[in-house]
Amino acid sequence: MLLNKKNSKILFLVLVIFFLFVFIFLQRPVRSFFYSVSQPIQQWFWSKGLENSSFWSGLFNAKDLKTENNNLKKENQLFLSKIVEFEQLKEENRKLRKVLDLGLTEELKLLETNILSRDTAKDFIVINRGIEDGLKEKMVVINYEKVLVGQIDEVYKNSSKVRLLTDNKMKFSVKIIDTDIQALANGQGNQKMLLELIPKDEEILSGALVVTSGLERKFPLGFLVGKIERVEKTDLTPFQKVEISPLFNLQGSNLLFVIIN
Repeated sequence: MLLNKKNSKILFLVLVIFFLFVFIFLQRPVRSFFYSVSQPIQQWFWSKGLENSSFWSGLFNAKDLKTENNNLKKENQLFLSKIVEFEQLKEENRKLRKVLDLGLTEELKLLETNILSRDTAKDFIVINRGIEDGLKEKMVVINYEKVLVGQIDEVYKNSSKVRLLTDNKMKFSVKIIDTDIQALANGQGNQKMLLELIPKDEEILSGALVVTSGLERKFPLGFLVGKIERVEKTDLTPFQKVEISPLFNLQGSNLLFVIIN
C-alpha cells in the first residue's frame, strides 16, 4: 500500500517535470506546430471576414452610387429642359423677326400672346391675354406668317377664347390669289372650310391660295386663309362647291398675335 502511494508520487513528479520541460524547452516548436495546423482555418476565417467586409462595403457603396445616379438623372433632366426652353426661345425669336420682316408691326398694332389650351375638334383655343390687356370680342388673331387663325369670341380677365376660322359660325369674304374671283368663306367645323357663291363658269385651280378680301372691317386685306383642295360642280346649283384647307397650324407653336387696331 505504501509502495503504491510512493509510486503514484513518483509518477506525478515525473509528469510535472515533463510538462515543465515541454513548456520551457519545447514551447516554440509546439506553438509553431499549432500555428501550422491552424493556419488554413485562420486563413478561411480571414478570407470570409474580408468577403463580408467587401460585401457590406459594396452594399453601402451601391447605395451611394444609386443616390449619385439619381442625382445625375435629375441634373440631366433639368439640363435637357433648359435646352428645350432655349430652343423654344430661339424659335420664338425667329418668328418675331419674321413678323418684323413682313412689316406687320408697321401695318398693324399687334399684341403677342400664347396658347393656353386648344380643342381643335371643337374649333377653339384659349390664349393668355384678356380684359386687362385691352382685348375685346371680334378682335382678329393671326400667326407670325400672316395667316389668319380666328377671332376672339369671349374675353375674360387674363385670358380669351378664340373661335377658329373653321368654326361653323365663321363667315367672311375672301378672294383667290392671282384672280378676280371673290367668295364667301364658310367654316364647316372639324378643321374644314368651304368657299361659297362662286359661279360654275369660273375656273378654279386646285392648290390656289385664298386670302382675305378686306371687305369686312375686322379682317384686313391680304391675310392668308387657306389652300383650295377640291372643286365640285353639279347641274343642281349655279354655284360650285370648293373645299379649302386652312393654313394655320397650331401643333408646332404657341405664339400668336392679336390685332389691336
